[in-house]
Amino acid sequence: MFRVSLLLSLCLATPALSQANLSDFQRATVDNQLPITNPRPNSLQTEIVARNLDAPLFVTHAGDGSGRVFAVSQEGQIWVYNRTLSNRSLFLDVSDQIVFRGEAGLLGLAFAPDFSETGHLYIYYSAMSTGRGTRSVVSRYVIDRRNPNRVNPASEKILLSVEQPFLNHNGGMMAFGPDGYLYIGLGDGGSANDPRRNGQNLGTLLGSVLRIDVSGPANADYKIPSDNPFVNRSGARGEIWAFGIRNPWRFSFDPQTGELWLADVGQDALEEINIIEKGGNYGWPVFEASRRRRGSLASGTVHAPPVFEYPHSQGQSITGGYVYRGREVPELFGSYIYGDFVSGRIWALTKTANGSYQNQFLFQGSALSSFGRDQDGELYIVSYQPGSIRKITGAGSADPVVPLPETLSATGLFVDVPSMTFKPGVAPYEVTSPLWSDAAVKSRFIYVPESGDINIASSGRFSYPTGTIVIKHFEAPLVNGGTKRLETRLLVKTGDDWYGVTYKWNDRETEAFLQLESSRETLEGSTIASWYFPSRTDCLTCHNNTEDRVLGFNLEQLNRNIDELGNQLAVYNEFDYFNRDISRDIPRLPKLSDPQNTNESLKERVSAYLAANCGSCHRPNGPTPTSLNLNFPTDIDDLINQTPDTTDLGIPGSRLIVPGRPDLSILLLRMKSQEEGRMPPLASDVEDEFATSLIEEWILSL
Repeated sequence: MFRVSLLLSLCLATPALSQANLSDFQRATVDNQLPITNPRPNSLQTEIVARNLDAPLFVTHAGDGSGRVFAVSQEGQIWVYNRTLSNRSLFLDVSDQIVFRGEAGLLGLAFAPDFSETGHLYIYYSAMSTGRGTRSVVSRYVIDRRNPNRVNPASEKILLSVEQPFLNHNGGMMAFGPDGYLYIGLGDGGSANDPRRNGQNLGTLLGSVLRIDVSGPANADYKIPSDNPFVNRSGARGEIWAFGIRNPWRFSFDPQTGELWLADVGQDALEEINIIEKGGNYGWPVFEASRRRRGSLASGTVHAPPVFEYPHSQGQSITGGYVYRGREVPELFGSYIYGDFVSGRIWALTKTANGSYQNQFLFQGSALSSFGRDQDGELYIVSYQPGSIRKITGAGSADPVVPLPETLSATGLFVDVPSMTFKPGVAPYEVTSPLWSDAAVKSRFIYVPESGDINIASSGRFSYPTGTIVIKHFEAPLVNGGTKRLETRLLVKTGDDWYGVTYKWNDRETEAFLQLESSRETLEGSTIASWYFPSRTDCLTCHNNTEDRVLGFNLEQLNRNIDELGNQLAVYNEFDYFNRDISRDIPRLPKLSDPQNTNESLKERVSAYLAANCGSCHRPNGPTPTSLNLNFPTDIDDLINQTPDTTDLGIPGSRLIVPGRPDLSILLLRMKSQEEGRMPPLASDVEDEFATSLIEEWILSL
């Protein structure tokens, strides 16, 4: 084991914290008081009924009495399951005719009310366009009469094709209403702020819910119902049922009341739930939920406010669900069950006797891409990553939750909190490319119980034993020198996931107190004007599940030299932190360049910064629905002249990176902006001028 002088050197590398009474360092058990089960346990009972799915987006049934369940993959496949989801077969594969990128792909499926007789079903997918974007296609298919578990792939009849200028905000939900007509949800066409104002333009199908009659024979086109609200309005598309919608990610009809519930994904402030009415204008982009933005509504219309909304401290991408009308979970009967893709939270929204709505937290999941309903009215939860389907089997218990320690002292991690002295067994670490946090001074520590090791997979990915605690401490630089303690964040590994929590320091810097909800505080005398203290939901927004939620403690960040200690990975290997000896592998293991080190190549420095600051979201199967991959290792030359999936900021000739033109390079412009569409959208309010200068230098060198 390493002697005291070596560990002291390691601790001195993070001067904000220290470790007292050091002897020869070794793995030690800390009697911490942080629960290793989620302190806000799920009050919803679920059962995983399907695993190992690729990019699942939707689950539904055929309404033919067979009990079959159908699962839609964004990659282009539809799978048919038996009633218990114990086996499956390929129902339809359109992967060779779709665009699977960002938010584009196979997005929707609906079976005709008379499917048992006609065999008609409808899909919604993204296809290549003749322009720079894609087009949304609604097609009718017919079942293979020789095999009820297979669609005739040659039977496609394209009914509708709508140009999409960008890859995001495609909508994609379809459902038959109680009137027998097909309802279709289309987003505003993408980018940010609806630059073409499609949401308030009745002359385009974008930003709308459509209602069409598809009851004709297999080779027939659709008809527009004569009672659609804009059939006789000059310049308006007759297919439109309601409009002013940004990105309707799932809607459904209440089978008892016939109400159409629609979840509309917000931009940077609010997520909203609407009950859609004939001819309703739901406000986008003049309104984001109840928030007035700018511009004016379409002539002769008024804003139909949402029935419920929630701020981005609770979640940032709403996933619409269903009003529960099943029998297995009577406690949920009549409640609208919905969730959030980013935060993973699931709620039940219930209308009270006085007409208001009561919202109840039910479950903490991950990457909630959709909900589904079987022919019995029972509900399913679809998780995009890892791909799985859960069935809701019970409402659970309202038993008291496992309490979180109210103070940092009560966590049991410290010998002494005022002096910030950790107990033995908690070790500091450094990263090569730090995450920008508005110039805050940060220190990083980790505790791994003696009873478990960090498993290193063949891919190099880490997985952590239950009870692991990752600690990050933040201090604000003061104008006259020194620092002010802000908060200490903890990320705790439970049996099957992680939870995050932050402790906010008092003014005397003698104790830090539990903070469950987000808040913002003005900082007097600091070089940082204000500080955002994250909620527990915010923690798991950045620490998403694509890399076991831990961002900095990985091979490429730890693989660096620390003063006299030598390689940091070798230190942790000597401490027996890993499930296998990696000492001989270290020279060949991946490592990041230091963005601050001018002796390293400009391209690798830029790549390292983007990997650390952007790659946790912008990565394959990450929470950001674009095709942009900034995760390590990625060749950032691939960004050059690439068209943005989402927004071009309305700048003609712009691309992600335009050689020699910082003014046309969207990646740089969004990092420099503090307006809507800025990057990152969370956890930073101040431009990282070092990084933007570094990236600008790289662009000018191309």
